[in-house]
Amino acid sequence: MAPLFKTKPTPPRGESFVWLTAMGLAVGVTMVAGLLLLIFTHGISVFWPPRVTEFELKDGKPRVAGEITRAQIKADGSREIQLHIGNKDAYGLGYRFIARS
Repeated sequence: MAPLFKTKPTPPRGESFVWLTAMGLAVGVTMVAGLLLLIFTHGISVFWPPRVTEFELKDGKPRVAGEITRAQIKADGSREIQLHIGNKDAYGLGYRFIARS
């Protein structure tokens, strides 16, 4: 005897919510991993400071050491370097401009 009603197989109830939860978890774990990678890449530079250059000036002033932040050529052809000294308490300024001939 043939069945009276034909039934279609249906997926179990709630299965779509399981997949939705899994996708949310994957997105969350990816965001946390990305944030940790961002913190690591920006934080690792603390252990490797930038290159420091030491200058001995011609006018007899003591040596100056710092990070070169900008070099520019003026209209008259002379060059000037902006040097990041970084210790305002000791020197009274954070940057120093040095003319190069």
